[in-house]
Amino acid sequence: MTFNFPRITTEDRADAVVPLSHKEAKTVDSKVDRWRRENVNDVKSWDTKRGHVVQWGGFRVYYGKCRDCSGLVTTRRDIRRYKDGETNIGRWPLLCGPCRTQKDAANADAPRDRMRRLRAKRYAERDAQLLKLGLPPIKQGSRTDLI
Repeated sequence: MTFNFPRITTEDRADAVVPLSHKEAKTVDSKVDRWRRENVNDVKSWDTKRGHVVQWGGFRVYYGKCRDCSGLVTTRRDIRRYKDGETNIGRWPLLCGPCRTQKDAANADAPRDRMRRLRAKRYAERDAQLLKLGLPPIKQGSRTDLI
């Protein structure tokens, strides 16, 4: 049994439809791109729990109140790259810049304080065990093999 497949020539390949790569497919205009280009001045806005959002030209701008100090919180998001599916890409910020910095510093100090308390507790237990055995407590920075 022999198969006679048609031979593809170089000229045939030149006219063949080649699927786009992922990178090339991203450059093709979608319905969203076309709509944004045709409706440049379209503005949408809505209220949120703590502020207000304004959207135009593929950007969303959030204006709100800080949860702690009632100061102004603003942020801008570029939603042009979201051509299909949801454009809700997370919560809006609750804290202004200074409050956020202060909270981050407090969060960075908390693990350090917990570890300091844990080490103090462990050292106290170790020293109590050494005293029961009749050995002197270990001092930080001294060699223990000399005891």
